[in-house]
Amino acid sequence: MLSDYERRIPLSIWNLKSLRTLLVRRNLRQIYQPSIDCQDLTLLSHLTSLRTLDLSHTHIKELPKEVEKLIHLRLHRLPNGIGNLVNFRHLEFEGCSSLECLPRGIWKLRDLETLSRFIVSEEGADIGELKDLNNLRGSLVISNIKGIVKEAILKDNEYFHHLTLRFNDEAVKSVFELLEPHPNLEKLEVWYYNGSKFPSWMEFPNWEGRFIMLLSLKFIHAKT
Repeated sequence: MLSDYERRIPLSIWNLKSLRTLLVRRNLRQIYQPSIDCQDLTLLSHLTSLRTLDLSHTHIKELPKEVEKLIHLRLHRLPNGIGNLVNFRHLEFEGCSSLECLPRGIWKLRDLETLSRFIVSEEGADIGELKDLNNLRGSLVISNIKGIVKEAILKDNEYFHHLTLRFNDEAVKSVFELLEPHPNLEKLEVWYYNGSKFPSWMEFPNWEGRFIMLLSLKFIHAKT
């Protein structure tokens, strides 16, 4: 762990090939002082055994490309206060298979345009928070779908065109019913749906003429 007053990461650290934890964080006493130089982090790829990296309060705006070589690095949770970053536009964490949930309050990021995956969890964000994220674009994956959905949450989002729904064993038709996407959708993938019936919006005559933009529909490992 670096001291509060160090602004450069000692070169000797990059030779610690077996290092598993690197804490570059600064305490609140130092939060308004000059931050760690991002250039120092370009040598991260040397720490091939690194599993934990903490950059709290360093003011670093972007991680260097070298971080993609840290194949043992694990991301389990995002900061609980991420919902306070109301001007946030892009939140990408593709390949972070260890991520367990998204923090509650993510619905506050109403200007968010990119979200790699929305993970439903009892400990984190509820699926209902998606209702406020109507600026999401491109592709959206919703995983671990379960629980109770009280109202339609995707119908008003006209910007994302590829939707992937990943249910868990507890999923029921009532949940699927309220996940109706906007008619602009081009691709829909449904994984692990075990309900006994399809939602009404996928049945005729509701389906006919509604999703005219849809090019691909896939059900994968479904038991319906």
